[in-house]
Formats: sequence, C-alpha cells, structure tokens
Amino acid sequence: MNKAKMFLSLGLVLALVFVAACSGGSKPEATPPQAAESTTEPESVPAGEETPAFDLGGDKIKMAMWWDGAPAAGTELGDRNVAKHDEVKKKFNADIEYITIPWGELEERLTSTVMAGEPFADMVRLDLKWIPGLAAGGYLTPLDDFTDVGKESLLPESVKQVGKFNGLQYGFVDSFNPSSGLVYNKRMFAEAGLPDPYELQERDEWTWEALLNAAKALTKDTNGDGKIDQYGLSFDQAVLAEHLILSNNGRIVDPENGKIAFDSAESMEALQFMNDLYNVHKVVKANEGNNWLDPKNFFTQGHVAMTQAGVWEGEERMKTMTDDWGYVFFPKGPKAADFVVPVTIADMYFIPKGAPHAKESFEMWKELVLWDTQEESYQDFLEANLPDESSINTAKRMMDKGVFEGWRGYRFEGEFIDAVVNITSGKEPPATAVERIKQVAQNKMNEILKK
Repeated sequence: MNKAKMFLSLGLVLALVFVAACSGGSKPEATPPQAAESTTEPESVPAGEETPAFDLGGDKIKMAMWWDGAPAAGTELGDRNVAKHDEVKKKFNADIEYITIPWGELEERLTSTVMAGEPFADMVRLDLKWIPGLAAGGYLTPLDDFTDVGKESLLPESVKQVGKFNGLQYGFVDSFNPSSGLVYNKRMFAEAGLPDPYELQERDEWTWEALLNAAKALTKDTNGDGKIDQYGLSFDQAVLAEHLILSNNGRIVDPENGKIAFDSAESMEALQFMNDLYNVHKVVKANEGNNWLDPKNFFTQGHVAMTQAGVWEGEERMKTMTDDWGYVFFPKGPKAADFVVPVTIADMYFIPKGAPHAKESFEMWKELVLWDTQEESYQDFLEANLPDESSINTAKRMMDKGVFEGWRGYRFEGEFIDAVVNITSGKEPPATAVERIKQVAQNKMNEILKK
C-alpha cells in the first residue's frame, strides 16, 4: 500500500486511477487586478521582463502534503522542475513554500485552521476518504467558485469524475490512472486447456460466469493426496466486495441522494456471487492472517491462478514470479454494459475554504506541472510493472474506465468490512449481514452529510 500511495502522490498515476494525454488549454490572460476599471496608461514593461499573470505582490503560496514536495535539482527532471518553479514564481510575483505534515494530522490541521479563519495552506493533498466530511462541512473551496471546470482542458476527465462531491469539483491532480484489475497465471490456464482471459476480454466475453468457470477448473488437488492445494482465486474480502458491486453496475453509497446503496438489487447480486465463490463453489483460498498481503503472496508463490492487483504491484511480482502472468480488467457482472475500474483509495489536491489566493494558486499549480512528461512517464511505469504488450494495452484502456466509490468517507468502513468477512466465512448470508448494518451505515452517512 505504501508503494501505491507513493506513486500516486508523485502525480504520475493512480492505485489509480489514469495518464490522460493532456493537451493544452488556453492560459489565463495577463490581466492585473482591477485593470478593467483603470483609466490610466499602463506603465511600460522593461525589455526582457514579463508582466505577472497574477501579481501576488510577493505573497507566499503554501502547498501541504505528507512528503517533501519541493523540487530537487540533480537529475534532468529535477532540474526542469526547479527551473519551472523559478519561472512561475517570477511570473506570478510570488514565492512557493512546501509544508510537510504527517498523513494522520492533515485532516485535523485543515479543519482547525479553517475554523479559525486562517487556513494553514493554499493547497493541501488529501486522502479522498476525508472529502465527504470536509466538503459537506464547508471546509473546502470548490473550483467551480472561480473557474468553468468543464473548460479546464488540463484536468484529465478522470480527475473531473473522481474529484467531485455533490456535483461540484473539489479535487485536482495532474494525472490519475485507475489500475485495478486481475492478474492471472498463464501456465495454469494453458495446462488446464482454458481460454486466456485476455482473449476473452478482447471478445467481450470476460464475465463473472467466465471467471467462475475458470476458477472451478483451476481449483484442484495437484499432487493426489486428497487435499486441494491449488485454488482459482484469492482476495482481500473487502476489495473483492467493492469490485464485484461496481462491476455489476451497483454502488455502495449514493452520495447524490444521501443514501447507502449496498442493499440495491445490483449490489446484493454481487454480494451473493461473492458468497457463492467462497461457500458454494469453494474456489477461493482462505487468507492466513493478512487479508491484504496473503492473496498477493499466494499468487506469486503459484498457489492460486488469479487475484486482484493494481499495476503498481507488478514490478516486485515480476522479480519473484517464475510463471508467466497477465493483467486484465476485473470481469463484468450481468447488470454491467462495460468493464469498470473501481477507485476507492486515492488522493488529490484541495483548496481550503478561506484560502486567500484560491484561483491564483490553482493557476500557478497548472503552470508548475510538466505536462509534456506525463505520457512518457506513464509508459515507462507500465513497462516497468507489466509483463507484456497485452497487459500494457489493458492498463491504457483502463484510463477511461475508472469509477470512484467514496463509501470509505462516510465512516462505516468497520461495519461494512465486518459484514463482508461474515459473508465470506459463511457466518451470515448476504441478506442478513446487509440488514444488520444498513441502518448503522445510513446513520453515519447522515451524520457526515448534515454538517
């Protein structure tokens, strides 16, 4: 998880989500404050000097995150970043300060300083799971207050989708690449005489049914001792629930209407399929103490044929995996028209309410980004983490398939995961587990939204 967070934070991709090829929109005109009301002849600008796009009078723009975001010279990219910062500071007649705050302290620091009327930064990098509470509570400034988001061509469409709350755009980042699919063991599929999942994907036949058929064929006793020693699947149960629900056109929450949605027909069908994978077909290898790491290790060690993974996990797997493997979309459910890439964990920049230079800092940020390096950087990332051209093509297709599910921001994570674990362990049927937690979850959602 740390590696994922680090990579996303660098702005090269997204857990996730997308490098959308960003081409240029028009930059804001160089219009000094109150120019429209001025009747005096503007002073001439000395040769070689540039009129600031926004003259901030030497003020300092503060950018806060949980790592040191300041540019560092010494590499080609670092030198370019330093030069770009110098150029932008001169253009805006402003300084830039990077503030490092521990991840666990950012939310409290933002709320306390906004409430005091003195936001501690002009831009803050925040985990998306904090956003429902912060946006509903009035602690953030929507970009819609000062720009037409639809015309912001430098913001990838994926960012515009994921950074919204209640119809307004709050989050922004230079690139967001959703990359959460399935990895599969090519040797196991070939030895079992099964079609390659990538071929099924390209024929639009990679479905829950195809997944189940493959998992059943690949769950077996390989050494003849009467015990299953190879399984079709392994998962973090909560991550599986998210993927199944979203891949069946369901949702966990409906923020527009302020309602929980994991009890909808599409979501319940997904939870029932999850139950059947574990308790009816018995094709999922049980975890042994670490719900996040065990499934990955089972796959790498050759004990299971398929598991959920993000692109960022590939580099380490490529070093240790002896079998050939591939990467595909999570299969689509019966209620879905297309593949989706669930996005439930990510981070972006946000502007605190009351920040004195909201528009100016956003415009500065757009100019600080080295947009021309995005596509090349993402291609390098894919080549370092994925084993073949088919997998790379899949990851590129994922850029436009991200679906953000912000349920973790409504603070019923513990109840939902408890219900999911009970379903997969056979302790509760899906209907019982959902009925038990849905009012508690709705109450917690109501509490967030009423702020």
